[in-house]
Amino acid sequence: MKIRNGFVTNSSSSSFIIARRSDCDLDDIKDALRSSVSEFLECEKDVWTYDNLKKAIEGYSEMDENEKFDAVLNYFADKVEEGSFFYNSLKIDDWKIETGEASSDGDLLDGFIYSYAEADTEKFKIK
Repeated sequence: MKIRNGFVTNSSSSSFIIARRSDCDLDDIKDALRSSVSEFLECEKDVWTYDNLKKAIEGYSEMDENEKFDAVLNYFADKVEEGSFFYNSLKIDDWKIETGEASSDGDLLDGFIYSYAEADTEKFKIK
């Protein structure tokens, strides 16, 4: 059983919002996602997650723990920066705001965003 703090729904998907300032770069996204990735790796040690990490990140099974953390952080930050999974986007002042939907039954990125991704920094926010 998963326990989720915050928004709760009866479906297996939920919407999310990502907001980033115009001067937000990949390093800012990585810094913002660092604790979420740490929680993800600590909690998701099951076969599904491991198999999906091996598929998504070349050489994952041969990496030490620090390399795995960096690889997962880079993978998720790159996907968020790329933004190909967003539905809508708008600009307000110097903020770019994007929306999307994530599912607990989806791929690795969906599972991360659905269950773990949360950040609230000066340049990057995800809820």
